Amino acid sequence: MGRMRWFAACAAAVMTLGCGGGGNAGNEPLPPAPSGAIVSIAINSSAPTVFLGATETFSAVATYTSGATQTVTGGAWTSDAPAVVGVDGRGQVIGLANGEATISIDYQGVRGSKHIRVLPNYGGSWIGNYTVVSCTNTEGFADQNVCGNFNVGQTFQYRLQFTQTADVVSGLTAIGLIGSTTTSSTVNADGSLTFTPQVFVGTVQIDLTWHLTSVVPNVINGTVTQTWTDVTTPGQMVVEGALQSPTKQSASSR
Repeated sequence: MGRMRWFAACAAAVMTLGCGGGGNAGNEPLPPAPSGAIVSIAINSSAPTVFLGATETFSAVATYTSGATQTVTGGAWTSDAPAVVGVDGRGQVIGLANGEATISIDYQGVRGSKHIRVLPNYGGSWIGNYTVVSCTNTEGFADQNVCGNFNVGQTFQYRLQFTQTADVVSGLTAIGLIGSTTTSSTVNADGSLTFTPQVFVGTVQIDLTWHLTSVVPNVINGTVTQTWTDVTTPGQMVVEGALQSPTKQSASSR
């Protein structure tokens, strides 16, 4: 009798939660697969760029002959430049080195692809020191021995304050306590960045040229060149500095 009661209870439960577990018990019914054959697959990501060292999970959407679409589950993900962009079986992409790659997924005989660029994330607030490598001055600057304030081997502080959207970097820089004008620049194909703001102090104009590189996430190297001119003084002074890698104080990205 006890076993008969169990079967009766189980039969009633089949109409609701099922008997013995498993299946899609208690969930909404799964949508039917679209009819027809797959004609194309699109790979979706937040942007056509990935920051160096960053990860993002891409998704793929198949379009069928009926016009219906469905997210692809499964399929084989690959990268044509695995040293630049890595991808796993779930579509999780990681930027490994500056450069470009094509991410693809193969599913039911159809391939979808997306071209991706990996580049450094220069966005954020940075602070560090630069070391004077050389200083030359001419005419009035030489007469006043302005280079005497920038001896080879001497270090001075610098700051970078950048925002970055894809490959466009905007912001300002500072040498010592002197801030520059706001400037924008585009990250070069090799991941380097040339930034050329200006500084004004009274009648003195300082043209800055920052050559920045980053091949490791959150690490910047490079140089800064200061070209000093003065409307009241003939000649100029050029100070070359090698950057000591700055510390990233805060992050800012696309």
